[in-house]
Amino acid sequence: MGKHADTLHVVHVLSALNVGGIELRLLDLVRALPVDVRTTVVTVGSEKGSLTAEFERAGAQVLAVPIAHPRFAIRFVRALRAIDADAVHSHAFLGSGFFLMLAWFARVPVRIANFQSDGDPHPPLRRRAREAAMRALITVFATRILGVSDHSLEAWRRGWRRSTRALVLTNGFDLAGIVDRAKTTANVGISRPVILHVGRADLRTKNRGRAIMILERIVVHRPDAQLIFVGRDGATPSQASENRAELDELARSLRVEANVTYLGERSDVIELMAAADALLFTSSREGVPGTVVEALATGLPVVSSDIPGCTFIKDRVASGLSCVPLAATDDEWAAAVTDAIAAKVERGEVSPLAGTVFDVESTARQLQGIWAGA
Repeated sequence: MGKHADTLHVVHVLSALNVGGIELRLLDLVRALPVDVRTTVVTVGSEKGSLTAEFERAGAQVLAVPIAHPRFAIRFVRALRAIDADAVHSHAFLGSGFFLMLAWFARVPVRIANFQSDGDPHPPLRRRAREAAMRALITVFATRILGVSDHSLEAWRRGWRRSTRALVLTNGFDLAGIVDRAKTTANVGISRPVILHVGRADLRTKNRGRAIMILERIVVHRPDAQLIFVGRDGATPSQASENRAELDELARSLRVEANVTYLGERSDVIELMAAADALLFTSSREGVPGTVVEALATGLPVVSSDIPGCTFIKDRVASGLSCVPLAATDDEWAAAVTDAIAAKVERGEVSPLAGTVFDVESTARQLQGIWAGA
């Protein structure tokens, strides 16, 4: 165990607990942990976030220590000392370097930087010096560096494989819970979904426009094809309006506006996946995309871009995922989606991913050893 004889106390650092891949996977993890592991989440953004109550119901304590406060560093160190943590686990990408330095000052013995995305391969010049400094802080102050895939660890250093501190540990999912939810597909708000696209429009890397262009080629052979966007249209009402107008104009120009539906942010994404025929995932950059794993866990076939995070998944699942180069033509993408719909199989009582590295029970066991300093 850690420095406490009877419990292991872990502090997770995030910006906020809003709906997102990192936050939802952490919630699955907290729910899967035994009672002798205590969890505190420290949010450093301007708000705790919409998932705060869910984390508290799962047994976690949530503390807000806004980084904008002029005495943030002192308040953060004092909070860690008051908590008397065994480990600080930061999910702040390269910003983890700063938080782990403060954890060192607070005398926390285990300090973990967790890379959950690939980062920007071509950051603006003004950001490069800051990122280099954060990498240096991670190198000095992290006792372990985790990445959800091989490629995500390259955001820390290209030669990460030579470090005994670096480890690939992908996020775990509540696979049994996904299967149970997938059995309930009534009242999901759509009559006959064919193709889902899950991702926020305010993130350009989600590539919604490309999905509409692919749809135009699909309807040549399947005029009834329906593309359903799930996820918020923008970070603000004005941004949402601008994004929708841009996508609507593209759909009209391709004459597929009747085949496109926007559902916005939903809490029943798993149920939508269970009712759908295929997931179209056109992202240009991700870590290990949870949306793809969730779809596969329900038995929904996926056609995705061949970015490293998706090929990482493909190498670890038996079937159900087709990876298409982003540079492929829209016709090639459309053919892959049509083939995926035609190949859809009956979904069983157990997730196709059960027993794989994507099971949260496996992740929880490994992390408990890491948090305890193993």
